[in-house]
Amino acid sequence: MAEVRLRSTESLSKEKAQLFDWQQESSSVPYYQQGNRKYESAGIIEQRNKIKHTAPVREAINRFWDLLPKDSSGRIQKQYYIELCLRFSKLLLPNFSKEESIAVIEEDWENDSEGCGSMNYSQFYNAIFQLADIWTEEISPNSYSDFLLKIFRRITCKKFVNKDGKIEEILPSIQLVFPEELQMENDWERAESDEDYDSDFEYNYEVDNEGGRRRTKRLKNTDMIPDSTGLHYDEVIMPEWDVAVNGQSLALAPVSDIVPLGHLAEQYLTSLSKKTGQMFFETNKLMQSSTLDKRFVIISDQVKHKIKTQLSSSFVSLKKSIVKVDQTRMTSAKPMSRKTVHDFSLNLLKSETKDMPVSIEHMETNTIQDLRKSLLQNKYQPVIKRLERRVSLQVRKGTIEIERDKKKVIPEEDEKFLNPIESLRTLYSAETELPKDPYVNVHDIISEANEQVMKILIIGPPRSGKTTLAGELSKALDLNHIEFSSLISKLLAKGKKEEEDQIDDEDEKKPEIYSPFEKTIVEALLNGDSVAPEQFFTLISSEISSDASQSKGFILDIPLMNPYLDIIHSLKFTFIVNLKFTKEDLTIRTHGMKWDPTTNLVYSKWHIAELLKPVPKKDDDEEQQEEEGPKIVVGNLINRAEDDIDHYGSSVNEYFEVFEPVLCHIPTLMPPSCKVEIKGAGISPNDLKEIVLTKLGFKTAKPPAPKKLESESNPKSLLLQEVEENQEPRAWSIWKQIDPVGLEETKLVQGKADYGAEYAGNVFVFDNEENQEKFLKNPQKFLKAPPHMPEEFRLCIIGPRKSGKHTQAEYLCAKYGWKLIDIDEMLRQSMQIQKRNLKDPKPSHPDTGLVQVPDPDFRKILGGESLPSNTILPIILNRLNIKLQKRPPPPPTPKSEEENLEEAEEAKETDQNEKSEEAEEEKQEPPVEEVKLEGEGNGEDKPQEDEVPVEREPTPPPPPIVYEDLPLTEIVLKPGENGNPRLQGFVMIGFPFTEEEANALKEFNVEFDKILYFIDPNEGETLIKRGVENLVDLTKDIAIVDQAVNVCKDAFGEENVIEIAINGTEDEIHDRICRALDPFYVYVDDPDLIVSKEEAGEEGIVSTLSEYGTYDPVVLKEHNWLMPGAEENEVQSLGKRFLFVSETEIEKFKKDPKEYIVSGPLKVPEPHLMVTGPRGSGVKTVINELCVKYRIDMLELKQNYLKVLEEEKMSRRKARLLKRGFVPRETNDDDEPYDPLLHDPEITEEDENFDRAAHEREMMQKVLQGKDPLIINSNWFEVEDEKVSQPLVDLLYESRRLPEVVIILRANEAITIDRLLDKNGITEKYQELMEIRRKEKERAKEEARREKQQARMERIAAGEEVEDEVEEEEEEEEAEDPDAPNLESMLDEAKQKLIEIRDSDNSAIDEIKEAFESKNIRVVEVPTEIPINRLMQKINFELTKVFTDRESLLERNLPIKLKPTKADELLRKNKAKLSCFNELCPVTPELPICKDYPVLFRDRIYYPGSPTDQEKFAINPWNYLSQDTQPKDVDLTVLASIIGGPSSGKSTLAKDLTKEIGVVRINLRAAVQDILKLDSELAHIVKQQLGSGHDLSEGLAVDVITWRLGLSDVLKKGCILDGFPYTSAQAVALANRGYIPSPVFLISCTTNSQMKRFKNKFKHEPNSLKIQMTKGQNNINEVAAWYQNTYDNVRYLTSEHSKWWVKDTAVSFINKVFTAKRNYAIAIIKNKPVAIRHLPITRHEISRRCGKFKKYDPVLWKFRGELKDIKTDDFLVEYKTLLYAFDNEENMKVFIENPDKILQTRSLPENLPRKLILSECGDIYESRVELEANCLVTLAEQGKLVKGNPTILAAYGDKIYSFQSTTLRDKFMRKPSRYEKTKLPVKIPPKADNMVNFVLEEFESSVGFLDQMLGQVIIRALLEVGTLKLKFPNLTTKESALKHFCLFLKANNPNNSGYQKDKFLKKLWDFKQQCYMQQELYEDGVRKESGELRTWEVENYLEKGERYDEFIRELCKNVDGYIDKFFS
Repeated sequence: MAEVRLRSTESLSKEKAQLFDWQQESSSVPYYQQGNRKYESAGIIEQRNKIKHTAPVREAINRFWDLLPKDSSGRIQKQYYIELCLRFSKLLLPNFSKEESIAVIEEDWENDSEGCGSMNYSQFYNAIFQLADIWTEEISPNSYSDFLLKIFRRITCKKFVNKDGKIEEILPSIQLVFPEELQMENDWERAESDEDYDSDFEYNYEVDNEGGRRRTKRLKNTDMIPDSTGLHYDEVIMPEWDVAVNGQSLALAPVSDIVPLGHLAEQYLTSLSKKTGQMFFETNKLMQSSTLDKRFVIISDQVKHKIKTQLSSSFVSLKKSIVKVDQTRMTSAKPMSRKTVHDFSLNLLKSETKDMPVSIEHMETNTIQDLRKSLLQNKYQPVIKRLERRVSLQVRKGTIEIERDKKKVIPEEDEKFLNPIESLRTLYSAETELPKDPYVNVHDIISEANEQVMKILIIGPPRSGKTTLAGELSKALDLNHIEFSSLISKLLAKGKKEEEDQIDDEDEKKPEIYSPFEKTIVEALLNGDSVAPEQFFTLISSEISSDASQSKGFILDIPLMNPYLDIIHSLKFTFIVNLKFTKEDLTIRTHGMKWDPTTNLVYSKWHIAELLKPVPKKDDDEEQQEEEGPKIVVGNLINRAEDDIDHYGSSVNEYFEVFEPVLCHIPTLMPPSCKVEIKGAGISPNDLKEIVLTKLGFKTAKPPAPKKLESESNPKSLLLQEVEENQEPRAWSIWKQIDPVGLEETKLVQGKADYGAEYAGNVFVFDNEENQEKFLKNPQKFLKAPPHMPEEFRLCIIGPRKSGKHTQAEYLCAKYGWKLIDIDEMLRQSMQIQKRNLKDPKPSHPDTGLVQVPDPDFRKILGGESLPSNTILPIILNRLNIKLQKRPPPPPTPKSEEENLEEAEEAKETDQNEKSEEAEEEKQEPPVEEVKLEGEGNGEDKPQEDEVPVEREPTPPPPPIVYEDLPLTEIVLKPGENGNPRLQGFVMIGFPFTEEEANALKEFNVEFDKILYFIDPNEGETLIKRGVENLVDLTKDIAIVDQAVNVCKDAFGEENVIEIAINGTEDEIHDRICRALDPFYVYVDDPDLIVSKEEAGEEGIVSTLSEYGTYDPVVLKEHNWLMPGAEENEVQSLGKRFLFVSETEIEKFKKDPKEYIVSGPLKVPEPHLMVTGPRGSGVKTVINELCVKYRIDMLELKQNYLKVLEEEKMSRRKARLLKRGFVPRETNDDDEPYDPLLHDPEITEEDENFDRAAHEREMMQKVLQGKDPLIINSNWFEVEDEKVSQPLVDLLYESRRLPEVVIILRANEAITIDRLLDKNGITEKYQELMEIRRKEKERAKEEARREKQQARMERIAAGEEVEDEVEEEEEEEEAEDPDAPNLESMLDEAKQKLIEIRDSDNSAIDEIKEAFESKNIRVVEVPTEIPINRLMQKINFELTKVFTDRESLLERNLPIKLKPTKADELLRKNKAKLSCFNELCPVTPELPICKDYPVLFRDRIYYPGSPTDQEKFAINPWNYLSQDTQPKDVDLTVLASIIGGPSSGKSTLAKDLTKEIGVVRINLRAAVQDILKLDSELAHIVKQQLGSGHDLSEGLAVDVITWRLGLSDVLKKGCILDGFPYTSAQAVALANRGYIPSPVFLISCTTNSQMKRFKNKFKHEPNSLKIQMTKGQNNINEVAAWYQNTYDNVRYLTSEHSKWWVKDTAVSFINKVFTAKRNYAIAIIKNKPVAIRHLPITRHEISRRCGKFKKYDPVLWKFRGELKDIKTDDFLVEYKTLLYAFDNEENMKVFIENPDKILQTRSLPENLPRKLILSECGDIYESRVELEANCLVTLAEQGKLVKGNPTILAAYGDKIYSFQSTTLRDKFMRKPSRYEKTKLPVKIPPKADNMVNFVLEEFESSVGFLDQMLGQVIIRALLEVGTLKLKFPNLTTKESALKHFCLFLKANNPNNSGYQKDKFLKKLWDFKQQCYMQQELYEDGVRKESGELRTWEVENYLEKGERYDEFIRELCKNVDGYIDKFFS
C-alpha cells in the first residue's frame, strides 16, 4: 500500500518533527469563529455565485459524476456517495477516523440528497461545489477547478486487464515540487470608468498597448498572499493521469492507498533531516518511473540548501500552493519559477482544542464531525471578534444557537430547493449564458472557429437502422461518419490501390502506405482473425482526432458490445440519438430487407419502393450530360439469413437486457435539449432524419465550408471571383493579406493571390500551395485566436545616437513580448563583472556556464587595445542562455585507398598480437575465489559464515576537471536535435555595423526579419535639438550608420530594411514603427484592395457604417459636437465606413485610426439647436417655451460672440500697450479725453501675422463649448464685416459648431407689421410734430404783428401822420397747411420700412437655409400665423428625434432595411449572422414569425414582424437589443387544444390558427389515416380494432396522437389538437406521456346555433341530434373541468362573435403562453425570479413548492407587516424552484426586481389568523368571543363598541374575535398584531340606543365628555401643531398655532359628513400652503441671487412672487375676514 510505504519513514524518528504550521500553532479561538467577513460581502457573494456554473468548475465536477456508477434512472445511490466522501475525508482531514467520517457523511447525505433515496446530477453538482467553496480561499473559477482536479487525481487509480486476465491497479505517481520563486497571479480585471468605488476591491491605473490609461481592479487578497518566510511546495500529479489509454479505466482508489495532502512533504523533510532519503529521488527534471515506491522531488540546489539550513536551525513552515504543470518548463535545467494559481493554506487543518484543557464546553470540538459542520456553516459567514466570551455550539433541529452575553442569535434556516418542475423540463437549456449579439463583430470568424463541433452518438437495438440514419445525417450536416465497417473498408481500399499502382521497376523501393498499426489490423483480417478491442479503440480514436472530425464534427456508429462501451463512456457527446423499438417493431422492420450480392449493399423496403418508382423523363441534353450508373434490378435482390428473427433475436434480447440499462443513463446526464429519443416504428429513414434534424433545431446549420479560389494576378480579384452582378462580394478577414498558416507557425508571411481560399465569407491568401491545402483541410485550427505579431519575430534597429533606438526598442518589447538585446549594454555588464574578478580570473568555457574575454586578452583591453567586434557574439549568446560549445576539430583529410589498406593490415596484426599476450597471461595467473559483497545474493544483508570478507581499497576521488580559457573565436553553437539553436523574439540594437559583424551573426544562426533604419528627415536638426553635437561628430556618426545600413541590405536583403523618420514625439515615432512592422495594426483600408459600389453593382454592397453613423468621428471625439460627414469624404477601416467633414479630419483619422475605433457604445453629446427667423416672427418667445419644456439654457449668439470678440480685442491691445510701455502724449489743443487703447494707431492696429479668420473660429468655439445643451438664438442681422469677416454658416462650419437642427420661423407681412408697428409711438410723434407746427404759426403771427407795429412807430418817428388804426378782429379761416405732418403718411412710411426689413431678413434667412442644407443640416420651417400652442406642438413634433431616445442617436443610421432575398444572400455567404433572437421579432417577440421585413444591424439579421416594428427597430435598435432573449435550444413550439361541442367552430378555428401562426392541425381521424399507412405494431393493432367494428379505445387513441406528435412537422412548427382529448381519461393519459396542451380552448355556442349547424351537416332527427350533442357536451365539460382544476389552462371562447375575433383572441392567449415559456427559460439561466402564470403547473405542485411564506404575500409582510393570504394563482413567481404568491402585479414586480432583499425578512409568525367557516361559527357561544362579542377592528380604530356579526368570526391563537363585516375581518387578518392587544375601555359608554340629547349632563364635566369622545383627535391636533410650528403672515405665532389647532379639529371631527370632511381638509391644506409660501420665496430668492436657478425656474419664481403679492394685498384689506373664510 502506498500509505504503508510512505509511513515507513516515520520510524526514522520516534518523535516526529512538527513541520507544518498547523502543527506548530494552536488557537484558543474555535475554528468556526476564524472566518473572514469579506467572504460575505456583496461583491464576493456575487462572484461566488457566478463561479458555480463556469466551464472549468463544471468540467471538474463532471469528472466525479462520470466516475461513479448510476442506476437505471441515471441517479447515484447512497453507498457510492459514501465511498466518494470517505476518500475526501482521508485526503483532506487530519486524524482521519473512518467511523467519525461516516457519521458526518450520513448527515451530509440527508442534506445533499434532499431526503431522497438517491441523488440526481443537480444535487450531486451542488454537493461537490460546496466542497470546493468551503476549502478554497481564492475566489476564481481556476482555483476551484484546480482544487477539484487535484482531489480527483489523488483519489483515483487506473485499472486494466493484464495478459492473464487479472485486473491490476495503477496508483498515481506524485511529484513533490519546491519552486525556487513564488509569484502571485496578477488577477487584475477591467473596471468601468463610471463604476462606483467598492471597498472589497483595490484599484489601479495601467497603460495599455495603445498608450491609453485604463482603470483596473481586483479583490483585496492580502490575507491570501503566501508568507514569504515559509517554504512553498506542491504535490503534483501530471495532467496525463486524467486520460485513460490502452484499455485502462479510471476508478476510485482504495481508501488505504490514498495519501493525505501534505503527508508526502512531511515525510520528505523528515527523511532529509535524518539524511535518509532512500524513499525519494531528487531531480531538476520531471522523470517517469514505473516504480510505485519512489516519489520524485523536483527541487533546485538553492531550495535544498534553504531547507537544510532551516532544518538545522528551526522547523520549516510549509505553505501549500497548487502548481500549473508546464512540461517544457519542468524539463529545463533552469530552476523552476512559476505563478501561484491557488494558495491552499494548511491552516484549514487546525485543531480547535489543541493544547487546551478538555472541558464540557470543548468536548465536541475534538471530533471531525464538529470540524465538518463548522466548515459547512461558518467558513464564509461574518464571525464574532476574538473576544474572551463563552460560546457554546448546539445543534437543535438544524438551527445553530449561539449564546453570547445571555443573548441568543438564531440564524434562520435556509430554504431547501427542490428539483425542477417536471412539466417544464423542456425549458431548461444546456447553455450557461443567454445569447447576446456582440457590440463589435470583428472576431465573429474566431468565435466560429472556437465553437464546439457536433459530436453525435446513435444508439439503438440491432436492425434499427442506426447506420442508415447516421449516413443520412452525415450528408445533411456535413459530418464525418465513423463506422467500423467503413473504416475497415478504407484500410482494405488502400491495399487495393497499391496493387493497381504497383511499380514496374523492381529495384525501386515501394512507398509504405500502411502504418505499423494499420498493417497489424490488415494482417489480422487477412488471416481471418477479428480486430481486438484495443485495436478497435485505437482505430476509432485516431479517426475522432482526424482533421475531418475536428473541423466538421462526427457521428459515431459502433457495435454495442462490451469491449466497445468504453469508447462511449470516454467521449463527451453534444447529442445522443436514441432509437426506440419494440421487438415486434424490429421484426416488422427487418421483414422485406433485401441484399444485393453484387454490391454487398442492403436495401430496406423504403429503398426498394424508391427504386420501383417510375423515373421521370428528362431532356436529351440532360441525358447526354449524365453518366449512366449501374442499374439495380429489384428482382436480383435476395433475402439474408442475418435478417431472420431466429438469427438476430439473441442479440436483440442481449441489447434490451444488458446494454440498454447501461446506455440509458448516458442521456440522463445531459440537458433535455441534447437528448433525441425517437420511436421509429414504421418510419422511413428519410423521415427519421427529418425528425432528428428538427429536434436538433438551430444547431443543424452546416458550419461554413472552406473553398479554394482560383489563382488571380490581383488580390482584389479574389473578392469578386464567381460573384455575379448585384451580389455581395467577399471581404478580407482580419488576417488581411497575411498567411494564417504561416502565422500559426510563427512566421509573418505575406500571402499571394495565387493561393487564395474563402471561409465564412472571408478571403485568405497563402504563401504556398502546401499552406493552402493545410487550411482547406482544417481552417478552424488556424483561426482560434486573433492574429498578432509572432513572439519569435526578430528585429534590428540601426540609427545614429540620440535617435531613440533604445526607447523605441523598449516600447516594442513591452508591447509584443520580445527580448531587448542591447549589445553595448550587455558587453559593458560582462566587462564590469570580469573586471571585478580580475584578481581571481575564471576560465571562459561554455561547459562552466561562463563565456567572457580570455584573461590575457582582457588585460590587453584594459591596457588600451581593442576587441574585435565580430568576436563578441559568444558573450551575448551565453547571457541569453543559448547553448554553446568548443569548436570541434576539423574533419580529417580523406586518405587514398592504398593508405587505407595498409592501416587495415596493421590493425589486424595488432589484434592478433594482443590476443596471444592475453592467453599467456591467463595461463600464468592463479585462480581467485569469488567474494560476495555485502547485500549481494539472495537478498541477504549479511555474508555467509564460510565466506571470507575481503577488504577493498577505497576508490580515489576523480581528479578535478580543468577547463581551458578558450578564445572567443573557438566558441561556437552547440547543435541540438533539430540542428543549431536559433535566437528568436528579440529586438537588437547597436549591432551590426560592419560586414564582419554581419557574417558573425550568420555564423551564429542569428537572422533578422526586419531592420529599422532611423533617419532624420530634417537633415540632422532633430538630432541637434536632442543634443547630439555634444557627444560625437554628427556627420561622422551618420556616415557610420549609412555604412551599417548598406551592410544589412547586402547581408539580409534590401527589402527587409525599413526607413523610419524620427521627427515628432515618441508616440508618433512609435506609431510609424507599428505601421511599418505590424500588419494587424489598425489603419485605413487600402482602396486598391476594396470593392467599390461601382464594381459590385447598385445592390451589390450593403454599406455598413461605423459606430459613429453619419457623423464625423474626429469632431465628436475632439470637440464633443455632432457634425454630419459628407459621402465624398469617406474612408474605410476594418470594413466599416467613416464619414468626415473635410480632408483635415480625414488626415487626423489616418494618422491614428485606433483612437477613433471603439468597442462599446459612444456617449452622445448634448443637443444643440438653433432658432432663427425674421424680426417679428417670435423667435424669443419660441426659445423661451422650448427652454421651459426641455430645461435647456438659451444663448444669444450674436450678443455673446461680439462681446467675446471685443473682450479679446481689448486684451490684445492691453498686451501691446504693456509691451510697448508708456509714451508721452503729444500736445493737443482739443480737450477731448485721450485713451491709447482707442486712439493710438500703434495700439489699435493688429499685427501682420494676425489670422483673423482663425481667431474668429477660436472665439466661436469658446462661445459654443459643447459641454451643456443649448438652444441658440441665431439671428445674425446687421453684423458689420469689420466685426466679423465670415458669414454665419461658414463660420460655424469652419469652427465645427453646426447645430443638429435649425428651426426657421416664417411670418407673413400682416403679422410682421402687426407685431412690429408701434402705432402709439407714431401717434405721439405726430402729436409732437403738430404741436411744434402750431407754435411755429403763432410765432410767425407774432413776428408779423411786431413788424407792422415797428413800421408804424417808424412812420410816427419820421413825423408822418399815422391814423389810428382800429384793429379789427377778423376771423381768419384756417387754410390747409401742406407742410403740416400727416398721421396716415407716417404710418404708411413705418409700414413700408418694416416691409423692407422683413424682405431683407427673409433674403438673409434664405441664404442661411440654403447654406445649412448644403452642409447636411436638417432645417425645419414653421409658419407663425397659427396660435402659439399649435406652433409649439409642430416644433416639438419635429424635435422628437432629437430628444426622444437620444442615447441611440448615433445608431439610427446603422440599421439597413433589406429585401428578404438580400438577407438570405448575406446569411448564405456568411456576410452576416442570424441574430440572438433567431427568427423572432426583436420588438415584440411573439408569434407568428414573419421574415418579410429583415433589418441588418452590426452584421446581424433581425426579422421585425411588421413595417411598424421595422421602423421602431430602425429608430432605436439598442432599446430592443438590451432585452434578454431565450436560449436557442429550448422548445417553445405551440401545443394547444381546441375542445367544444359538435359544430361549435373547433375546426374553423384550428384552420385559421394554422394559417395565422403556421402550426400543424391534428385531429384523431387524420392521425388514424396516417398511421394506417405504416407497417408497425401500433398500426396493426389500430387496424385490427377498427376492423372488428369497434371504436378506438382511449389508450389507443392517445397512442395514435402521441405518435403523430413525434413527427418532424409537429416538432418544427407546433400543433393544434382539433377536438382532442375528447374524454377526461384521454386528457390524463396524454399528460402522463408528457404532452400538456396549453392553452386549452373551450368554444361555447348557443343551442340553437349548434342545432342549426349540426342539422345542416348531418341531416338527423332533432331528438337524436339533442342526444348526441348532450353526450358530447358532457364529455367536453369533464375534459375542461379536469384541465382547469389541474393546470388552470382553460381559456373560454364563444362562437357568437365573429371568427376574426375568435382567432385574434386565441392568438393572444397562445402568445401569452409562448411569452411565459420564453421568460421562464431566460430566468432559469439568469437565476432570476419569473412569473409562472400561463405555464402548465399542477395545483398540487404549486402547494408543494410554496416557500417559507406559504401563500402569504412576502412584499406586504416585509414593508407593511400585513398577512395577506392569497387565494388565486394569478401572481405566482418561481425563484430557485420555490414559489411565492402575491396580492397584485405591483407587489410581484417589486419581488422580481430584488428577490433576495424580500426573502431576507423575518419568517411568518407561528400563530396565524384563521377564518372560521359558517359551521364552526354555529358551535361557538357569544361568551367565548373576546371583547364581549364586540367588533375588534371598530373598537381599535374608532373606539366604539359595536356588536359583531356572530357568523363573521376569526381565530387567532387561542382566542376568537367577532367582526361587524367581512371587510373588517380581512383588515384584522392582514395585521392581527395591530389589534390583538385591544381591550375594552375602563369606562364603557352607554348603549347607543339609550343615548339622548342631554347625555352631556350625565358627565360630571365637559372634560370627561371630551376625553371620551374627542381624546384621540385632540392628541393628534396637538402633536401636529407642535411638530410643524406654522406661522401665518400678519399673525403672531400664538395666533397661528390656535388657528391651526382649531382648523385641524374642524377637519378631523369624527361626526363630520363626507362632504364636510373633504371641505375642511382642503381648507387645512390651503392654510398650510400659505404658511409655507413666504419661506419658499425666500429660499428661491437666495438661489436666484447665487445664479443656481435655471431659466424655467426663474419664471416659476416670478409667478410665485406675483401670487404672494396678491395674497398679501387681499390679506391686508381685512385680516379677520380672510381668516374667517377657513372656518365658514
